Amino acid sequence: MKARYLLSALLLSGCFFTTNVAAKEGASTVLDNFGGSVTLSNSVGRGSFLGNEFNARPYWNMAISLSPKYTISKEHKLTTSLNIGFNTNLVDNADTSTMTPQETNLSDISMSLSWGSFVDIKKGLFKLSTYARVYFPTSKVSQFSNRILATRVSLSATSKPLSWLSVGYQFSPTKFFSKYTNKVLDLSEFDFPVPSRAGGAEALGSEQLALGSQVSSFSLSHHTWTSFSFLKKFNAGVYFYYI
Repeated sequence: MKARYLLSALLLSGCFFTTNVAAKEGASTVLDNFGGSVTLSNSVGRGSFLGNEFNARPYWNMAISLSPKYTISKEHKLTTSLNIGFNTNLVDNADTSTMTPQETNLSDISMSLSWGSFVDIKKGLFKLSTYARVYFPTSKVSQFSNRILATRVSLSATSKPLSWLSVGYQFSPTKFFSKYTNKVLDLSEFDFPVPSRAGGAEALGSEQLALGSQVSSFSLSHHTWTSFSFLKKFNAGVYFYYI
């Protein structure tokens, strides 16, 4: 498993639309259980800081995600949510997967079920939360990998020693379900024949060609962060991923 480091230099997030409306003061409606967030993040890759021009891999990605959610149980802190995201590489390198400079792509759409703060010590001093998530292959990368589905479970620990400071750690294994163990190219979309050996192992059929790149079936990620709260619904933080 290859290790990849990703530093999110600045992440701005806010609860953009949390519904808290009632027909009358003191009354509750169905809309009280709906909410959501809009998150804008900027990520800088470790390869951006290498001095050797042959090894350097400058990377800067900007992403925005929309996450409407519904609270199933406020008492047990159970919520379900949908996540739709887009990302753009502001700085590309030889290993980025975009076809054109600064191309905007749709990420995998996901649905999740979260159980927030099933352990809560001293009202936020230390919390444990978990969620289960299903990813649908709407991104170009997933479609190219012939992915059918992906599932993830996660456990996170958060501590808030100060009213404006929060630190946390998250552990997330992910299982990928794909149609093939290798990336496969659909030749029916080409107007010209793609070179391959006659009867070779890479020729899966009259219109399918194996590219020799193995598809991942499992991943494990570690995620740490420090977040600062300047306003009631506005945060800034530094995030670090190890995949």
